[in-house]
Amino acid sequence: MNETLKKIHSYLSIENLSIGMLCSALLSPGLRVDKVYLFHIISIFFLLTLVFNPKKVFPHIFREKLVLFPFLLTAYSLLSLLWTSNLEEGMKKAVMISFGLIIFLAAYILKSGPQKKLNQLSKILIVILGCHLLLSLLEIFFQIKIPTADITQYSPMKTTIGSVFEVVSRPTSFYWNPNNSSLISLLCLPFIFRIKNKLQLLLLSSVVFLVIFYGNSRGVIVLTAIFIIGFILSSSYHFFMRRSQKSSIISIVIPLFSLITAAYLFIANSSDLYLERFQGTYQFAETLFDIVILDDTSSFKEDPSIDIRFYFLAESLKRYKDAPFFGLGLGGLASEHIKNKNKKHNLKSIHFYWVELLTELGTFAFISYFTWILILAYRALRIYPTEISTCFGLSVLLFIPGVIVISSAIYFLPKWSLFALTYLYTGNSNLQKNSHL
Repeated sequence: MNETLKKIHSYLSIENLSIGMLCSALLSPGLRVDKVYLFHIISIFFLLTLVFNPKKVFPHIFREKLVLFPFLLTAYSLLSLLWTSNLEEGMKKAVMISFGLIIFLAAYILKSGPQKKLNQLSKILIVILGCHLLLSLLEIFFQIKIPTADITQYSPMKTTIGSVFEVVSRPTSFYWNPNNSSLISLLCLPFIFRIKNKLQLLLLSSVVFLVIFYGNSRGVIVLTAIFIIGFILSSSYHFFMRRSQKSSIISIVIPLFSLITAAYLFIANSSDLYLERFQGTYQFAETLFDIVILDDTSSFKEDPSIDIRFYFLAESLKRYKDAPFFGLGLGGLASEHIKNKNKKHNLKSIHFYWVELLTELGTFAFISYFTWILILAYRALRIYPTEISTCFGLSVLLFIPGVIVISSAIYFLPKWSLFALTYLYTGNSNLQKNSHL
């Protein structure tokens, strides 16, 4: 009996629960029963363990400035509930922001913990990446979804090559929506491009490109192209300036071959849909310029997705002007309604995370939050650069523009896992230089 209790106690150690927090948040939408996530259950055990063992965190955590900010953000979010016009929605968002604080506490505990726990976490993250890609492929070609996936079929596309590829669908993986899943795939690119094994690099890069194409998120496809261009320029620099010829050439050729292969498979299957959605990217950029720079909404076109998103954006910026410094209060936009084509819409999710934060929390909180994210990336890329920290830093930079493809990132827990993991794997004395997943 005592041995059993000891095993249970070891399984529920604060370090194991911290690993569970980071991983369950990363997979949060997919691991649930109705509205109860596995993340919620682990959070309860984590907080209870922390209550009985506060010395693991307090008071020395406040010396860590990067961890201090989630405390301040949570405090200000709760304070903003005093002047919000929608207390119920504001409380929901405040809970989601407080989850970010808890996730960071988990990363802080692991950062000062034993090396073997970091090794375990790294292995689990590799498994999560593999499961995400495998599940995406099963959805694309066989319409096999996990039980907790949204049952809606997103834009099924008829193909031209028949057999098992008769009908394909936009993959949602663990993340309900193809845009959310595409964003996760985009954030995986820096890690995949760092793979040393040539066969693994060829296979995984082909799969992730295929998943991104079938995800059919215009913003993610554009950012993928930008990332590849940056990668080629960086590899070319190493080739011409540092004369590391063989490795540089291979590092360019394999991803490019994978990209061309994946693009061919996708375009051969759904070229009309691909071209139609990709042409909308120019419209997206044009309309964004008109709204933000010219304060003109007359350039809305007939694409229903772009049309409604930019109406939301324009109206939200108008609300921002009503309370620019302290914002409308968390959840304040959910009280606002606009009329578009004789339909009433709620501004609960405006599909533009940064404007949502700017409007609800105000200029000062927005600038502080954005600066904190940039500092996370800068530390990973420039101050404590290792292979793994560089990958996380690049993922954070990709997240900044990429997050606008999803409806409301306030409810998107994987972003907090990304920030916390970037903090954990950057400047960690338990990690050797040039260590990688």
